[in-house]
Amino acid sequence: MSIKLYTAPDSAITGVDVLAVVTAKVLAAAASEAATGADAIATAADRVAVAADKTAADADAVATAADAVATEADRVATAADRVQTGLDRVAAASSATDAQIAQTGAETAQTAAETARDTAFASMGTYGSTAAGIAATTNGQHFIVIEGDESQEYLNNAGVAEAIVGARYLTS
Repeated sequence: MSIKLYTAPDSAITGVDVLAVVTAKVLAAAASEAATGADAIATAADRVAVAADKTAADADAVATAADAVATEADRVATAADRVQTGLDRVAAASSATDAQIAQTGAETAQTAAETARDTAFASMGTYGSTAAGIAATTNGQHFIVIEGDESQEYLNNAGVAEAIVGARYLTS
């Protein structure tokens, strides 16, 4: 700010304390400028406070969004656990069915083996003694001798009855 003082040439100003007037005007202008500066500082401080509040609100919004993401991740994990539980139940049921099928297969195989044994026995001659079996067969032929409640398979080996190891069965 500038203060201008105009006087007429060769005239004298009297009764006016120019220094006091100028000082007062300068002080008033400085006070006005200081008040304006203080208002600007207060406005800037208010803007900083508003920005800080907005930043805090934005941070809260981010935290809320992160919580929502975590909740959805928990829901996905729960769904995956439920799917796995269902798969485990299906696998358990399948295992039980497989075990039942295997048992049925084993029983069928046992029946087939018993039928094959019975057919083999039927095709071989059955005798009351080894001497009767040797007399009725030729070299290399098999025969069965009933001995109480068991039967034993023999091989006619050049007129000698050789018991077949593992070929002794219950007949009753």
